[in-house]
Amino acid sequence: MIRRRLLASSVAALALAATACFPETTPVPTTGTVSVWGYNGFGNLGIGNLTNQPLPTTFAAPPGVRFAAVSAGGFHTLALATDGSVYAAGRDDDGQLGNDAAFDYQVSPVTVAAPPGVHFTSVAAGGYHSLAIGSDGNTYAWGQDEHGQLGDDAALVHQSLPVRVATPPGVRFVAVSAGFAHSLAIGDDGGLYSWGYNGFGELGNGIRGRDQAVPGLAGMPVRATAISAGGHHNLAVGDNGVTYSWGWDGHGQLGDDIGLADRLTPVAVAAPAGVQFTRIAAGARHSVAVGSDGDSYAWGDDTYGQVGDDAALSDRALPTKVALPLGVQLSGVAAGGDHTVALARNGLIYTWGLDDGGQLGNDTATVDQPTAVIAATASGRTPIAVSAGYYHSVAILG
Repeated sequence: MIRRRLLASSVAALALAATACFPETTPVPTTGTVSVWGYNGFGNLGIGNLTNQPLPTTFAAPPGVRFAAVSAGGFHTLALATDGSVYAAGRDDDGQLGNDAAFDYQVSPVTVAAPPGVHFTSVAAGGYHSLAIGSDGNTYAWGQDEHGQLGDDAALVHQSLPVRVATPPGVRFVAVSAGFAHSLAIGDDGGLYSWGYNGFGELGNGIRGRDQAVPGLAGMPVRATAISAGGHHNLAVGDNGVTYSWGWDGHGQLGDDIGLADRLTPVAVAAPAGVQFTRIAAGARHSVAVGSDGDSYAWGDDTYGQVGDDAALSDRALPTKVALPLGVQLSGVAAGGDHTVALARNGLIYTWGLDDGGQLGNDTATVDQPTAVIAATASGRTPIAVSAGYYHSVAILG
């Protein structure tokens, strides 16, 4: 049974934005099939049933479809095909699958109903909503809109079909990331934009408690080059090489080591001296990053070992080195509800943290892991990208 130690308002997402992460040691294809594992109570694995999977299995896409990006949300999964179509599976009670279905759940992938003439170029799955960038330059959203996280300036009405996000005049979004009930984007002007729920300062605009139904500028002091929206906190890399965080800090997930105080505007993460973070991932209550020194770091909630430092399962308010096997370096990370999924340069996927739904993918009788274990990906298949939902994990295998 899935452990739910938090109320729904404190549970969080999730997925690293759908950007492929490539091992640097061996050339690999840039597209592949989608592998899924973990909790499947809403059909979020897209395998045609509701059975949990402690070992990776294949997302049941139509034959011959190749995928370029994946994003695991709360209890749903989005997969971007090379032709620009998006396949979705899982929970759909708020319309987060985007196909105008019966607001229930889908155990097999369905196609998101893109606007006529539009194909999608990136996707991001949030707690109960979804985001995508379209080939027409617009950004689209669908699903739950209780807090304005769709950004369409409507009457906070859930949408079962993609609607246009009300981007600022003259600005196009080039990257998006979806949190529990808020959204982030980078504009082609270099600005960092946010909208949706703001109970913990997630929007980064210096205000707490005032939700926002249209994108507005967050208080990023420099141009943003990468973003990751977590449960109620966020990470962003600036063009100065500094990683910033803001929002909820109840477990030290902001990594600034200043009294576990929520931050209403971005503050610098206290990276180790001389280290810049090159990959970032914000989870429910923890954060993970790859460092320029070849090591990887995590901070925040460690109740189930999701920080991965093999210590006493105590929260970390500063970035702590992940205990990886000797010589292993990571090229990509994804932070889920209470687990972490990582892509290594040696072509393997490593996981650690909570495993009550099989989300670690190593078939160890769903035993939590405070250090990295190897997910059992298909022999001979090269991992290209990874993503993590609340209690499930996904990857693209070349």
